[in-house]
Amino acid sequence: MVLVKNLVTDNMWLWERGKFMNRKFLIQEMYQKYLDGEDHSLPQEEDPFWEPVTDIIVGTGNLFMTHLAYGLDFDDKISITDYKGQEVGFLYIHLTPCAANGKILTEEETFVDDPSNMVGKQLRFKVVVKRVELNLNRYPNGLRVKYKMFTEPTFTETENVIGTIPEFRHTKIFLIDEVLKSHLDYFEHGFVVFMVIGVQTDNNVSPAKANMTTKELRQLQKPPVTGQRRRMSVVGGLNEAPPGKQNDLFILRKKMKRLEQKERRLKELCEEWSARPEQDQQFEAFFREVYTFAYSKGTKVAGSNPNRRSRDDDQSDTQSLYLFGYEEEEYLEQKMRANPNGQNGKRHRNRPGTRGQGSTRPGTMANGRQRSEDTPTNQTSKACVIQ
Repeated sequence: MVLVKNLVTDNMWLWERGKFMNRKFLIQEMYQKYLDGEDHSLPQEEDPFWEPVTDIIVGTGNLFMTHLAYGLDFDDKISITDYKGQEVGFLYIHLTPCAANGKILTEEETFVDDPSNMVGKQLRFKVVVKRVELNLNRYPNGLRVKYKMFTEPTFTETENVIGTIPEFRHTKIFLIDEVLKSHLDYFEHGFVVFMVIGVQTDNNVSPAKANMTTKELRQLQKPPVTGQRRRMSVVGGLNEAPPGKQNDLFILRKKMKRLEQKERRLKELCEEWSARPEQDQQFEAFFREVYTFAYSKGTKVAGSNPNRRSRDDDQSDTQSLYLFGYEEEEYLEQKMRANPNGQNGKRHRNRPGTRGQGSTRPGTMANGRQRSEDTPTNQTSKACVIQ
């Protein structure tokens, strides 16, 4: 089914696929004439964009009849779903066995343990359609309910009722002179379909919409943005990020990994120092180590990903190795021995916290310049791998 909507009157229609395809070809033919400069105007009856106003099925609800096989009543609401299968509201119905004058019989008078005991007997019941509650009532001209019982050749309709929550108060009594096995099969496996129908007219044309373009009318149909949150999965990665935010999400995840590494190492430092003998618990040195580690960025060792596009493309490096503390110092010393001229652009420094000619404060280099973000610092930690 295809839903068609008039943006000026808000009237809607449901087209079958064949009808939609036929209209599509007519629209393409009109557009081709427009491109060729020919007259593409058509009379209203042949206009593929025009459709006579008809009432529309808002949704349907199914009422199962199993309770009637045992002589019981049903007094509850049933779910109303639209052509997409989405719930749009509820219909309140009461179906119960009754006497000839419509009086509701008690359960003691009608209940049977075995449905087969009803075969050959007379059954009279009545249907009461109480009200309908829609999630969004867009039908100011009213609603009505239409249904067909299995014993009836035609449909039964309620009166058209206008209101936010229409109260139908519809009642109809049905009679089965002799219950047959086919009736019991229907009670056990069948159901009655209740259709909620919206009344539509051409009289609700807004003067403001009459002079608007199609683009402007489509803008009015969009719901207002009210700070809605986009659901993102932590494991989902970049594919679930909002458009244009994939790179920001990648950076945030990298930062989160680094912070997790630091947190683990801080816990290890506390455990290591708490396990030392009391005479070796020099908390001044402990403070220097924690301080150095907390303000360190670590040294990144290039990964061996064969699919990496370039050395500077951080996003393509799916596996990176970061060194902290003693491992970082040993790594830098090996690079200095392998490249004594210092072509790698990084100089080895004394460990923070030492005193002497080569000592530096955290945050500065040995030559007195301010340390950049990419300049590694020596820390007491273990190597960590980021996937």
